[in-house]
Amino acid sequence: RYSGRNLAAAYSNRGAEWKAKGEFDKAIADYDAAIKADPSDPRTYNGRGLVRAARGEYGRAISDYDTALKLDPKYAAALNNRGLAHFKKGEVRRAIADYDAAIAIEPDAVRLNNRGNAYAAGRQYDRAIADFDAAVAHNPNYALALYNRGNAYFAKGDIERAVQSYDRAVALDPNLASAYLNRGVALEKSGELDRAIADYDRSVRLNPGNAAAFYNRGNAYLERREYDHAI
Repeated sequence: RYSGRNLAAAYSNRGAEWKAKGEFDKAIADYDAAIKADPSDPRTYNGRGLVRAARGEYGRAISDYDTALKLDPKYAAALNNRGLAHFKKGEVRRAIADYDAAIAIEPDAVRLNNRGNAYAAGRQYDRAIADFDAAVAHNPNYALALYNRGNAYFAKGDIERAVQSYDRAVALDPNLASAYLNRGVALEKSGELDRAIADYDRSVRLNPGNAAAFYNRGNAYLERREYDHAI
């Protein structure tokens, strides 16, 4: 029979499987049991924190990440995850501080992208773009970072570079509905209504529940005075 660390590992592994299936209560129960069997493993607290964050319990998730980091102050994944939880709570400065620490220990594309999103939320668009650039340098196929860079360029009013970033994002991920939507907005702003409508069409096909794509497409048809299509 399992005991101690082996028992904790078994519970923790099963907890991760429950989380992947969306069975959050069962996942928490297994992580609780893992912690009871071995309270010294920071990975278990990080795992439970991820489940709590998935349930929207960001404060409790942060508490778990705090415990993980007390056990291992250089646990980059826990720092990144705590940054995400702070970001979800609207605590942008705290999020950036955690991303800074995680990147200093172990830089990777996802963490750079996350920090870029935090900078963008704080309207520090140049710093955001620098992080998205760095994320793409780490992983040239990272469509989401290119999409986010497009959003930052658009927020700065640089429509041309925004469109270029969206172009690269959809080339890498043709199913990224939000990139078509936002590229459509950028193209509409630059007066390219035909291309904008084509992007809204693609966004609607990929995500029929996206009200913004329908709304923007209607506005584009109004600009072309095609009132029947706009309705």
